[in-house]
Amino acid sequence: MTFTLQELATTSGGELVGDPSLQITGAASLAEATPGEISFFANRKYIGLLRKTRASAVFVPTDFGEPITPAQIRVSNPTKAFEQVVFKFAPKPITFAAGIHPSAVVDRSAQLGERVSIQPHAVVEAGARIGSRVIIHSGAVIGADGFGFEMVDDRQQKIQQLGIVQIDDDVEIGANTTIDRARFGRTWIRQGVKIDNLVQIAHNVVIGKDSVIVAQSGISGSTRVGQRVMMGGQVGIVGHLEIGDGTAIGAHSGVSKSTRGGAWFGSPAVPLAEAKQQIAWIHRLGKLFARVKEIEKKLGL
Repeated sequence: MTFTLQELATTSGGELVGDPSLQITGAASLAEATPGEISFFANRKYIGLLRKTRASAVFVPTDFGEPITPAQIRVSNPTKAFEQVVFKFAPKPITFAAGIHPSAVVDRSAQLGERVSIQPHAVVEAGARIGSRVIIHSGAVIGADGFGFEMVDDRQQKIQQLGIVQIDDDVEIGANTTIDRARFGRTWIRQGVKIDNLVQIAHNVVIGKDSVIVAQSGISGSTRVGQRVMMGGQVGIVGHLEIGDGTAIGAHSGVSKSTRGGAWFGSPAVPLAEAKQQIAWIHRLGKLFARVKEIEKKLGL
């Protein structure tokens, strides 16, 4: 698929600086673009990549004034304009046909809504309730026993998990993700939630509407996650917490107390501004230690 630079400028509503008849055959990052492709520049820290890029054209901010080799399309939002162009070049989107793959295992007592797609080797255990337009990717397990044990006579005794998993409409569950059944009641994934690969959600957890959970994260039992929460990769959340609506948790963070919303980072996770201050202090420790050693030397200590 090929477009002229003028066609792409028209699509994005940008100002063209360069040959309008230039043929563009694809889109890529500044570092990976080759002749015939278009890229974008939206952050000054990538100016070095811009100067070295092999792209034939680049989306740049309207106030960009540096001379560069590629043709330019000046727009107010280069990232958004680039996404519009990527959409034009993109192949037909991958769709997940409704149905159950022959290798998947779905218990007879599970309830499935309309146009559910269950991919190879996924498992849906007894009593699960799956809403409409849900996608369950390969290897995911919905409704395995919650992890509950109690020490009795110096031995671990299994606590029966009698509840279910409920997944509301328009949820997507990544490959090899596990969502455990509740001890009582339900583990509840609410409408529009998107869960990446290799995520563990324990018994009686509730995930609020339109939240996003990135790969290798884990949420311990009975924690309630609010609506529109964003969790980066490898986030861990202890049990019985309340994660407020709109909370954003940075990758690798360990959350040990309830949050009221806002951005959190670190282990234990703290508000982002506080985390940045702590990191700055840590980076200064080397110089501070050297100063202390110098003072000790002068004092003969």
